[in-house]
Amino acid sequence: MSSDARSTASKILRCPAKITLNSSTMIQGQIQNISPQWATILMPRQLTHGQLCIIDFSLPSEHARRQLSVKGRVSHSVCTGISGFRVWIQFLGLDSNTHNALTEYVS
Repeated sequence: MSSDARSTASKILRCPAKITLNSSTMIQGQIQNISPQWATILMPRQLTHGQLCIIDFSLPSEHARRQLSVKGRVSHSVCTGISGFRVWIQFLGLDSNTHNALTEYVS
């Protein structure tokens, strides 16, 4: 992930996420920070740079929580000690409704 991507507006979001790899392997993680372009997720294992995934999570909104499912690509992963790995995932091909929901949340 470029430094430009990390400098975009983001917001803390502490919520569980289900990450699906290779259409079958599922890993539970905890979203730490999110923007309309990327998310950082605390995970129990390291993911490979460039690995594709689908992230399912619930985004708070004004009226109710909104369930989102987004495609992403692993940008990088850093060991955080006993907590696991902090994984940066860049979102790919967001539809306008999902992008608008993320933008609204971060604003």
